[in-house]
Amino acid sequence: MNTQSKTAFQNFYQPFVIVSLARTGSTYLESLLSSHPDILTFREIFGLRKSYPGYRGLVYLYTLFHKSNVHHVLKVLFHKNFNLIRALIFRLPVQTFLSSLLFGSYPSAIKGVGFKYHLYHGTRLPELKEYLRQHEEIKIVHLIRKNYLHLLVSEKLAQASHQWKLKDKTANKAHDIRFILKKAECEDTFLQREKQEKEAETLFSGHDILILNYEDLVHKQGWALDRVQEFLGVEKRQLSSPLKKQRTRRLSEVIENYESLKHSFKGTRWSAFFNE
Repeated sequence: MNTQSKTAFQNFYQPFVIVSLARTGSTYLESLLSSHPDILTFREIFGLRKSYPGYRGLVYLYTLFHKSNVHHVLKVLFHKNFNLIRALIFRLPVQTFLSSLLFGSYPSAIKGVGFKYHLYHGTRLPELKEYLRQHEEIKIVHLIRKNYLHLLVSEKLAQASHQWKLKDKTANKAHDIRFILKKAECEDTFLQREKQEKEAETLFSGHDILILNYEDLVHKQGWALDRVQEFLGVEKRQLSSPLKKQRTRRLSEVIENYESLKHSFKGTRWSAFFNE
C-alpha cells in the first residue's frame, strides 16, 4: 500500500470489512452502520461476478449520495474527484480501486470506511482475497450465524421469493412459502458452511477481528452495535435500519418435513439446530 493511504488509515479513519456467509445478516449490519454519520459502508461492492466498466464507481457514488450528512458527502466528492472519475469510466484493477479510492485518503471527518465481503468473493476475485490478507491494518467484523439450518432456510426463502431484503413487511413474498429439505442437502450445507467459516479464520488470522453473532445482532442489538462501534473506534451512536426480518414463522411452519428431518438428526452434532 502507498504511504499516503497508510497515513490516512493511521491518522483519520479505520478501514474495515464485514466478512460473512450469505444470509447471515450482513446487509442488515451494513445498513445499521451506514446510518452512522461518520462511517462510509460501500455495500457488496465486489458482488458481481463480472462487473462492467464503471460499476464499482457507480456503487461508490450511490453510497455517498445516500448519506444524510451532506457536508461529509461534498467533502469526499471534492477530495476524491480524480480517482472517482477514473472509477466511473474504467474497470480499475481491484488493488488500484481499493488503494486509490475506497481505502484511499479521506477528509478527517470520516472515521470508518468499509464494505461487505462474502466468503465466495475471494473465489471469484483472488486478487481481492490476497489484498485483504496482506493488509492487516484492515479490521475484520466477522458476522456469523450459529444455526446453519436457519441460514439454509433463509437462503431457500430468498431464492424462492426472489426477495433478498425486505423494507415493507406487507410486501413479504416469502410469507406463505413452504418446502421440503433433504437430509443430504442439509448435511452438505452444514459441512460446507463450517469449512468456509474456518477458512475465514485462517485467512484473517493476522487481523484484528471482532466475532459478532447474528443472534446477538437481532436479540441484543444495542449491546452488539456498541461492541462494533467501540471496535471501529467511532463515537457510539443510536443506529437504525429500514430493513425488516423476512422469516417470522417457526421452522416447522416453513419446512414441510420438519419433524422427520429433526428426528433424522437426533443424536448428531447438528441436532441443536432443530431446537425452536
